[in-house]
Amino acid sequence: MASRNKFFADNYDKLLFAASVVLLAVSGFFAFVKGPSDAKSESDSFRADLRKLESGRQKKLAEASPFVFGAALHATEEPFRMNGTNVAFLVAPERVWCVSCRRPITIAADVCPSCGAEQPSDVVGEDWDTDGDGMPDAWEKKFGLNQLDAADADGDLDKDGFTNREEFDAGTDPRDPKSHPPRFRFLRVARIDATPFPYLMRGKMRLPDGKFTFQINGPRNITHSVKQGDELDKTGFVLDSYTTRKGILRRKGLPDKETDLYVLKFKRGPDEVELLEGRAEAVSTAFEVAFICEKDREPKEYVAKRNETFDFDGEKFTLLDVRRADSAAAVRRESTGETIQIPSK
Repeated sequence: MASRNKFFADNYDKLLFAASVVLLAVSGFFAFVKGPSDAKSESDSFRADLRKLESGRQKKLAEASPFVFGAALHATEEPFRMNGTNVAFLVAPERVWCVSCRRPITIAADVCPSCGAEQPSDVVGEDWDTDGDGMPDAWEKKFGLNQLDAADADGDLDKDGFTNREEFDAGTDPRDPKSHPPRFRFLRVARIDATPFPYLMRGKMRLPDGKFTFQINGPRNITHSVKQGDELDKTGFVLDSYTTRKGILRRKGLPDKETDLYVLKFKRGPDEVELLEGRAEAVSTAFEVAFICEKDREPKEYVAKRNETFDFDGEKFTLLDVRRADSAAAVRRESTGETIQIPSK
């Protein structure tokens, strides 16, 4: 008896389809035999009966008490639900492909009803995710979530500002507001600002040893004399080298002149900048990065330059470098020494 019930449960959809085809064929045959005149008379009779039914229904509704009407309305809000062990016969079972014949079979089947091939016993494992929300059924069941509702991945059981999916990814308890992912994992790069280099090379003078000293104007129009190896105006940038290249020298009140222009290369650790004679458009490779945290209730920026350290949530992080192509940054978490890649917001 059990095997017969299992056969119907596994193949109910095919049986229903076959029965539907037979009923449609029989209905079509009788409609053809009865002819259009009989169909018309039956249609007129049906409309008359429908008008009588509608008239009686309206009369009964008018006579119905508010209590009866309220009970009927409540019944529509609480749909009928089937109980018992035979409910599965009317609910489509979850299906997988047979490992041999590749036909759809119920997920709980140990043997394919089509080809008789045995199925793996671990089809449904601990990582099975029925609703495809990235959280396994076992984990959702453990914390009282719905294995059939993908929307609960964006929910927040403990109202701590982290979604259930984020809690699962971090291995924290979604019911405990004190257990949540580390907030630094939600740091994002808001912007990367290049550091301007507000200096202009005005002239040069050859020294007795054949080298040059360069006159460079800085902020407040102060001129600084710099030769190779000298620091420029306490900026930390040291004149590392210089060379020449063909270019146009622009002079105030005089015509432009094509000549060899001096190019000065300044360095400060990993940062460098090239200053072209007569040009003030130089921008150094130094940068300043502003970070934000997606979990901050109030917008706040955490700013640092290369090799500078900033505080976040009681920890120290050092800005190491940036990738301008995708506006990302690398920082070092000083408490552990790990390098963390921070994406753009």
